[in-house]
Amino acid sequence: MKIIDLTLPLYDSMPVFEGDPKVEIKQIHYLEKEGWNLRTFFVTTHIGTHLNVPIHMMKGGKNLDDYA
Repeated sequence: MKIIDLTLPLYDSMPVFEGDPKVEIKQIHYLEKEGWNLRTFFVTTHIGTHLNVPIHMMKGGKNLDDYA
């Protein structure tokens, strides 16, 4: 089987679907100050490379697990 990676990178303030919350990736701890690096990562499930399934738009629709 040939696998083609269609994954797009996620980054702070990347374009989102109109009306969706913006992607926020913020550095909150720094190696030089706290001794470690740490970032917060806020995204919705409808961002970047993803797959929509029926439950996304219809009540009682199938979830991805239902296709396994």
